[in-house]
Amino acid sequence: MYTLTSEKWRGLGKFSEEMGELQQVLGKLVENGGNTLVKYKDCHPLDLEAKLIEEIGDVMGSLSFFVYRNLSMKQAEEIQTRADMKINRYEEWSNA
Repeated sequence: MYTLTSEKWRGLGKFSEEMGELQQVLGKLVENGGNTLVKYKDCHPLDLEAKLIEEIGDVMGSLSFFVYRNLSMKQAEEIQTRADMKINRYEEWSNA
C-alpha cells in the first residue's frame, strides 16, 4: 500500500523508507561524534559524508515525487512558504 503506483498517497512508502535511511546515517554521525570516516567491527570503512549526501538526495527526490503526485499546487506553495519561514528562523537562531 502507498507504493509508487498506488492511487492514494502515491510514493508515501518510498518517502518513509528514504527518511529512515537518512535517520540511520544521522544516528551514525551522532554516535561517532561527527566523524565522517568510521570503521565498524568486521566491516569495511564507511564514509558517512558520502552516505549523508546520498541519503539527503534520496529524501529530497522522494519528497518532491510525493508532493508532485499527491498535493495541489496551492498546497505545494504552502509547503515552500513554511520551509522558507523555517530556514529564516534557523538562520536567526544560528546567528544569535
